[in-house]
Order: sequence, then structure tokens, then C-alpha cells
Amino acid sequence: MRRLYRYAIAGLVTLFVGALALGAIACGDDDGDGDGEEPTATAGAEPTAGETPSAAGGELEIRATEYQFQAPASISGGLTHITLNNAGGEDHQALLFLLNEGVTLQDFSAALQADDTGAQALAMGTGAGGPNVVAPQDGTEVYVDLDAGVYAMICFVSSADGTPHFAQGMLSQLDVTEPAEEAEAPETDGSVLLQDFEFQAPATMPSGEVTLQVANNGPQPHEMTVVKLDEGITIDDIIAAFQSEEEPTGPPPFTSAGGLGVIAAGAEGFAVLNLEAGTYALLCFVPDTETGQPHAALGMVGSFTVEE
Repeated sequence: MRRLYRYAIAGLVTLFVGALALGAIACGDDDGDGDGEEPTATAGAEPTAGETPSAAGGELEIRATEYQFQAPASISGGLTHITLNNAGGEDHQALLFLLNEGVTLQDFSAALQADDTGAQALAMGTGAGGPNVVAPQDGTEVYVDLDAGVYAMICFVSSADGTPHFAQGMLSQLDVTEPAEEAEAPETDGSVLLQDFEFQAPATMPSGEVTLQVANNGPQPHEMTVVKLDEGITIDDIIAAFQSEEEPTGPPPFTSAGGLGVIAAGAEGFAVLNLEAGTYALLCFVPDTETGQPHAALGMVGSFTVEE
């Protein structure tokens, strides 16, 4: 699975590529290669200058650069419309994990470092969705229901040298308070069902903005990573990549197109996709609880086509 991550496909399989032996994982990176703006608040830190301390319920805007998130330090919970604006030069995501009661962001960070299976960190929280991988200078949207609590916001995408973004500063804290008011679910254009180990999704979708209800039928946690395949690349090529022992060369044969981050069994969210004509793959990289293999390696690869 290491070979696919050299293509910067995002998901929890990053935990299996040896990147966790990097030493202490920073919770913020003042010396990163960002664009000079102040980094977001992290566990145990006060909001930095120019940062929005809190946001109104129902909306959360996140700006991602190399290698930091800029977002409110706290929001009210409930059904939340989350927008991720990738202003950087690499792919980014903003996955949300509701930390178990009493668990701090430092605990979560230490667990990522200490256990190269990822099991210790995953046991410390519950996947709550969030915007999945989007290409540079692009954006994506999701709707997820956020319970009150402390969340880890994290990017598992790896840079070209194999270093995961969370180890370079893209791991921060979001505090969620009780919902201020109830929000209505968005109107949808279709649905996707996640289960062990397949996607049940429409075979074709229209071009333009499409809102999909994404539900996890479990029993394991799942995610929906969406990528647009380059011309001439087929879903069979992607599946074959999982079976090949050869290391890939050259640029990735796809463009990241968003999706919904990891959600627990029985949970649901909504992903807003902006689709152009072409072939798309649906992928889940959450590690299997028994084998440790990413779900995509166990057959959780889907596809759909978009026509003008």
C-alpha cells in the first residue's frame, strides 16, 4: 500500500508506511512552508493573532496550506456545513476525530507516534467525517453532525518525500460546544452506501455540483475518497496497483476530488462534489480491524462516470 501513497492518495493507511518513526509530531508548525499567515490554535494554545476564536453554529470554514490549518478554535455543534479551501500547492484534507472523554490532542499525537499500527490512536476517538482530499487551489464541502467535545483535525496526505502532513503541523484541535440551533439537512442528488467492503453508488452522475448522502452500513468505520482518473486510466488500473509489487513512477494518474472523511458505523454525512466529465474512483483507506490492510486492498474500490 506504500506505493499508492506515493501518489498521495489520502486515508488512514498512511499509518502503515513507516512515517510514524519520525520523532515528535508537532501540533503546529511556525517554521513551516506556509504563506506567512498565522497558524491555527492547537491543544493547550490560545488562538493566535488574526484567528477567529469561534464561529456561528452550522458553518465551519477551513483554509489549508503547507503545512497548517486556519480555522476557528471553537464552534457550536449539530449539523455543520464544512468548507475546505486548499490554498496550498499540495493535496490536503481536514478529517475530524471526536476524541474520547479525557483524551487530549497531545495524547492523540503521542499515540500516532508510539504505535505504528495506528490502532492506539484510532481507539482514542471516533471518526466524525470532514472534507476529504482536494487538489491544490480547489475546494470541497461536506455536511456532518458534530457532537459536543474535543476534536482532532488532521491531514493524512503525504508529501512527495513520504512525510505525512500531520507530522509537519497539520494536526490541530477544534472544540465543539452544544448546538445553538437545529440545522436542516441539504437536498441530495443521490446516495452512497459504505459497507465491508464495497461501495454501493450510482453508476453514473451528472456533471456540475452534486450532493450525495453517504451512510456507513459498517460494521467497521469507512471513508469515501473520490479521485478523477486521468484520460486513459481505468478503474482496473487502480485495482491492479494494489496487486502490483512494483513501485510507481511519475505523477499520480488522477486528481483528488473531495469526498467524506472517516465516519463510524451507523453514521452518515453529506458530500458536495463538483464533477467534470470523466471516470471517477471511490476508495476507502481505513485499516481493517483484523488484518490491518486498507479496505481498498480488500475490495473497497468503486467507480462512476460523469458525462457532459
